[in-house]
Amino acid sequence: MAFSQGFDVDDFIDNVVYYDRKKGKEISSEIESSDSMVETSSQDSDMESLDTVSEKSSKKKRIGSTQPFNISYSQAVRSTVKRKPKTVVHAKTPPPKPKKYLVIMQAQEVELGQQNPIKIQRLIQSLDYGTPKWVNGTRRGIIIECNDSYQFRSILATQRLGDWQVKCTVPKSQESSICCIYNTPIDLTEEEVLGVLKDYKVTKVNRLTYYDSVSQTRKPSKTLKIFFNTAQLVENINIGFTRYKVKPFIPRPIQCYKCQKYGHMHQQCRNAVICRKCGLGHDINECPSQTVQCINCKGAHAANSKDCPTRTEKQKVLKKGLQ
Repeated sequence: MAFSQGFDVDDFIDNVVYYDRKKGKEISSEIESSDSMVETSSQDSDMESLDTVSEKSSKKKRIGSTQPFNISYSQAVRSTVKRKPKTVVHAKTPPPKPKKYLVIMQAQEVELGQQNPIKIQRLIQSLDYGTPKWVNGTRRGIIIECNDSYQFRSILATQRLGDWQVKCTVPKSQESSICCIYNTPIDLTEEEVLGVLKDYKVTKVNRLTYYDSVSQTRKPSKTLKIFFNTAQLVENINIGFTRYKVKPFIPRPIQCYKCQKYGHMHQQCRNAVICRKCGLGHDINECPSQTVQCINCKGAHAANSKDCPTRTEKQKVLKKGLQ
């Protein structure tokens, strides 16, 4: 059979089904009007016609694109609308902190931190390793932050800076870390903990103490100070069947016992003597005052009190630097 251009398959199927249905009706009507045909023959012909009609109808349902009428409009819309796949939104994780390349440089003859900074800058640039990010003087030497690993290795291998013989080392904070675990049993000894935590690269364990005002003596606390041989801290450690959460150790802010100010020790202090009890210019052993006033925040507490807001702010700065 040859089909003309623009032939529609759906129309053709509709015509065939309609013709078959009509023919089936004619056959059935002819069978009803004829008295000479055998009853069994009429039944066979009728069944064949009905089978043909049902077969064609099922073919139309498979080929046709119309929706069945026994579903609702919303179901029909949902079955035809293409939906976008659901995307799982994960929580944003903070980016890893960039690695710092720090080098401590010390000289045997002089204190580099006390020398002319312009001279130090020229001597470092004369090494032909490039200009570092920054150079800061310390009590005994200088600390250098390098730009990359090549500059870090080159400066670390330096043995002379101008006329001075120098020694370059890596800060301990880059090679080790200190943390604390809390609420440990008092009868748990430091040697036992150190033997258990060898797999965690632990080098030392100390139990912290506190001052008991009743007995006026220092007593062991439930806090353990743990020294790791790596800069990366673990989240948890297991001692026996107990898991402890690891938190970084935050040291006490450096406070001068001479002027009661923060940021330096009494050996380098050039300020006048200040009483930590009343905040006046005399030693605490010679204090005649009965009032208590902090020299730093003017609060009603001693200058070395743990409740001092100035001390709390200094601790926050130290904690932020460890993160």
